[in-house]
Amino acid sequence: MRRGGEILVAVLFAGAWAIAPARAAELPPVFQQLSFARAKERAEAESRLLVVKATAKWCGPCRLMDRTTWRDGNVVASVRENAIAIQLDVEL
Repeated sequence: MRRGGEILVAVLFAGAWAIAPARAAELPPVFQQLSFARAKERAEAESRLLVVKATAKWCGPCRLMDRTTWRDGNVVASVRENAIAIQLDVEL
């Protein structure tokens, strides 16, 4: 949701924008392989939300959501329509 020229950024891990994008082979279909800076630019240019999900290989809940939530057809359709979503690997 845009308010007063600002874009809402959902960061699921503090400081995640400084971490590398996750590898394409590991990405659920809802996520695009973009840097934080490029994703932010696109979200602003397209007046969309920016969803940033931080993940790590050792994170069980992250892996569960990658297999379920982030592949759910309704979630994928909604995010693609309203947001730019990226997943960042916090271990790289």
